[in-house]
Parts: sequence; structure tokens; C-alpha cells
Amino acid sequence: MKKKLKIITFIICLSLLNQNNMVIFAQDTQVNEQKFDTKVDFTKYNSYKQLESSLFAVSSSKNENSYGIFYQNKQRTDFIYNDAISIANGGSIVVTQKINGIETYGLIDIDFFLYDKYENSSVEYSLPIKYKNIEAREINSMKVYIAENFDGTQEYYLDKEQFNVYKNLYGSNGTFNIEYEDCSFLLKINSLNDVPKGFKENTPIKGLDGVYIQETPTQTYFIVDENNNKLIETEFKKVDDKLGPGNTLIVWYPIGMNDLSLMILNKDLDIIVPENGYGEEAEFLEANGQIYIKVKQVIGNNEIHYYDLQGNKLEKLPSNTTPINSTSNNSYSDWAKESINEANNIGIVPKNLQSNYTNKITRQEFCQLAVQTYIIKTGNSIDMDTKSPFIDVNDHYVTTAYNLKIVSGTSKDKFSPNNYITRQEAAVMVNNLAKILNINSNSTSKNKFVDESYFAPWAKDAIYSVSKIKSGDVYVMTGTGNGKFSPWFNYTREQAIATMLRLYNYK
Repeated sequence: MKKKLKIITFIICLSLLNQNNMVIFAQDTQVNEQKFDTKVDFTKYNSYKQLESSLFAVSSSKNENSYGIFYQNKQRTDFIYNDAISIANGGSIVVTQKINGIETYGLIDIDFFLYDKYENSSVEYSLPIKYKNIEAREINSMKVYIAENFDGTQEYYLDKEQFNVYKNLYGSNGTFNIEYEDCSFLLKINSLNDVPKGFKENTPIKGLDGVYIQETPTQTYFIVDENNNKLIETEFKKVDDKLGPGNTLIVWYPIGMNDLSLMILNKDLDIIVPENGYGEEAEFLEANGQIYIKVKQVIGNNEIHYYDLQGNKLEKLPSNTTPINSTSNNSYSDWAKESINEANNIGIVPKNLQSNYTNKITRQEFCQLAVQTYIIKTGNSIDMDTKSPFIDVNDHYVTTAYNLKIVSGTSKDKFSPNNYITRQEAAVMVNNLAKILNINSNSTSKNKFVDESYFAPWAKDAIYSVSKIKSGDVYVMTGTGNGKFSPWFNYTREQAIATMLRLYNYK
């Protein structure tokens, strides 16, 4: 029973073109909670191409060996390359030069361009410019670089950082005891047969005999049987580990910057609710002994759609429907009880957030919690007469958070107050509040999260900053286990309350 689900990925891109078809980046482009600035005027150059986010190959003339590499507004190499190509899903840049009239290949790790410590140094090549060809493959979920010499022989390299991450993840459960030669950003191995294989124990799906969730090293998931055969070809971002009402199974995958789009399957893994840009939650309702599903689109006009368990899309539900498995008004997780009680006693939790603690927290609610923490910790008051800069919310807490630069809008005049906060958005807002409170990172930890490649560029610095702020014996914001930060997951009220309490208690 192998199924292939049709997945449509929504990608929203915005480009501003002048009459010469050269990209001019707006100096104040808002991306969620932060502003970033590219500030490269490509009209000064003959041509350019984008390699990765904020990383460009720019040509200064029409001559060969005229490309240089820019990161944001910084030129990071001389104009010496014949071409530059991004390979291995954001792992490396292949650069070429004409040497004695022959195109010759080398390799530079993308980290070289992104980290400030390399800003004033000469180029450090992962592989020098001496090869006939360089290609990248994925073997056992690992990046493998194959470099071909001009004499026809081949060399094989692993991404060192990925190797170390997987070794930490899988340890003795994988085949990592191999011979290799340490080569800067890479590890040289003898053959492709030496590529290690890592694995984790599969998670059974409760209610489905012999059906499991298999986690990949890149923190995505497959649905498999006991022999690791894929029952569905689709690679999901999340899979629920148990059947829900009506023997349904919810699965998710990313559709955009902030949301996970859900699908709902029946116990035979057939589609009931198709991929249609629906948000991360579904509401199950019951009427006359029948179960119905309510979902909301997060792309478009936030339309509400209804389905029955046979997969039929309905115009409306019966009038006498009641929710199934509604959450208790005072529900909270066991780990959060002490933090919630302390935060409520101190007064940093607004009244409207003193219930339903396991609910996901919205942008407006997070601002209310952040500003209340700011008020209690500093003793400052807020101006109740300040006019809201947004047309979709009029909340003094939101206005104060905006004026303090804790948060920005989602557009020039909209705030989207009811959107749920993701963990990486929360990290940016917490980091902004920490700066206002003169709270700085006080840990020298250099550990990197294993899912860093999923961080949005505007959130990466903030994620590492808040994860290094230690309040007593705990960090202000921690990962989700197994070395992950899980940037796309939503933040809950109780998680946000615990985070704000740690900021409040920071000495």
C-alpha cells in the first residue's frame, strides 16, 4: 500500500524591477518581526544572479573571470571567477576559473560568506580550484561531494558539520566509525561505500497497527511500515502520532514563511481533507452522530471550509454541532505549573491569558505578555492615548510593543493580530525585549542547532542570542530536544509565560 499524495507548494516571492530588469531591493522591506536590508545596487554591474538568500554572484564586466560574490551589501571575494553555482541545497558554492583556457572547478562552503569572522579574511576554499568537475549527491541523507581530477580519478568528501551533527544525533545507532581525512570544512573518505548511515527508532502511530513515523536527519517525516517501506511517498513536516476523532490522521508540511498546511487522512491513509492552504489546526465537531471537520485557509481570504469523514466538501454544517474534545479552560502541562503560578503571582500575565495555557499564542497576545513583563520589571507605564499605527488592531499593548521596537507589522498598516507566533518569531521578539531591558547573552556556548538550515535569515541571530541568555540555571529560550530548535513550530501560552518569567528573573 504505497501512496503518492499530490502536494502543491505555495511560494510567495516579491521582486521590484526597474526598466532595465535589474533588481533594486527596497531599503526597508519588512519580513515578519525584523527588517533586513540588502542595499546592493546591481545597476552598477554588468550582470548578477542570486545563489542563496542574500548571496549573489555579480559580474563587473563581460570578460571571463569577472564574477565576485556578495553577501547582503558586502563584497566577499574579488572579481576572479568565470562562474559560481549553488549546490547541495545551500551547502556550498562551486566556483570556476579559466586556467590556461580550461574551465577548472573549486568549492567554497556557504558558511564562509555568512559568518562575520571571515569578513576580512582571504577566501578559504573547501576544495581548491584544481578539479575537472565537482558535483554533489545525497547518500544516506548526507551531503557527499565528488571531485573529479583531470587524470580521471575521483575524490569523495563529506560535509564536516553535517557529519558531526548526525553523529551527535544518532551516536552508536549509526555507522560513523569510518576512516577520514580532515580537510577544513570537509572530511575526505575513501569511497562512496564509506558514507555513514544514521537512523532513529521509528515512532508508532497509535491506532494504526504496523504503521510508523520515520524521522529523517533533516527533521522531516515519512509514514512507513515495520520494514521502513514508505506507505506514502510524501515527505511531511509533521505527522500526528495518534488517530484523532473519526479515526483520522493529521499530517502537515510547510506552505510559507509562518504556517504549516494540514491534510487529514483516514485510517487507510486516503485523503479526507486535501491540501488547500489550510492552517495548522482543524476543529472536529459532532451532530446527529456524525463527525465533521472545520478548517481555515491561511492563504487567500481566510475562508472556512467544512468536510465530512467521506471527504465531501460541505457548504455548511448542521446547526446543532458541538465541539469534540474541547480543551479545559485551565489546562496546562505538568512542566509549566510552577512557572505559571509564579508568573501570575508576580503580575506579568494579563488576565485574558490566565487560562487555556496549552493554546497557541497569537501575535496580539504575545505583545500583551511582553509589554506587561516590561511594565512589571521596569516600573514604567504605557501611554494609553497613543494612536495605533495599524488598521486591523487597536490595542495599547500592541502599540507600545511597536513603539518599543519589540515587534513590527506584517505590512505598512496591518499587524495581523490573530496570527499564531512561530518559535523563530518569538525568538526575535524576546531578543528585542531583552535588548530593551539591557539583558545580554551571558553564555559562551557554541553549540549549533541541528535544524539551523530551516532558520529564516532574519531570525537566525536572535535564535542564537536568546538561547545563550541564562537566567539562573535555565536559558531564556531553549530548543525542543535532540539538538533542534524547531523554528516553524508554534509557541504556546505556557511556553511564552515561562520565557517571560525567565526574562523577569534575570539578574
